[in-house]
Amino acid sequence: MTRKLLLTIVLAASGVAAFGAAARAFHEGPSGHERLTMTPFTAVLRPEQKQALFSMVKADREKVHSLRWQLHTAREALIDKLISTDASIDVSKEVADLKAAQAAMIDERVAIALATRKLLSPQQLKDAAAFHAKLKDLHQQEAALLQQIEGKSGADQGPDE
Repeated sequence: MTRKLLLTIVLAASGVAAFGAAARAFHEGPSGHERLTMTPFTAVLRPEQKQALFSMVKADREKVHSLRWQLHTAREALIDKLISTDASIDVSKEVADLKAAQAAMIDERVAIALATRKLLSPQQLKDAAAFHAKLKDLHQQEAALLQQIEGKSGADQGPDE
């Protein structure tokens, strides 16, 4: 049993390492400096489609940077209010600003994903779905292994240790 578990962990670790290397390769843009978000879509893109996506993302770079800055500013304003020494504080404005910034970022990410989806053929959409299913399965296996390891290490120790 221990030997099987060890073999499974080693295989999972090597698979994760290989997947990480592949993910880095998918993330790199043509210049090597730009990065694309790793999604099931980007995993199945042909080189010319990756170039088109890269161009779209590059064109939206200023907007995304602005949204990130808004999100950062909203978080900092909320934190500043929360750690202030005032006895009674009202954080409703800061929370509303943070929610608005998060919603804007989500909207932008979804817009990019929808634009990417338009680049794909029906077969590529099927391949992306299969990729996503495999990735989801790997995450479930990882969680199960971690749970198994934690359960085993917890069983080795007494309640007072």
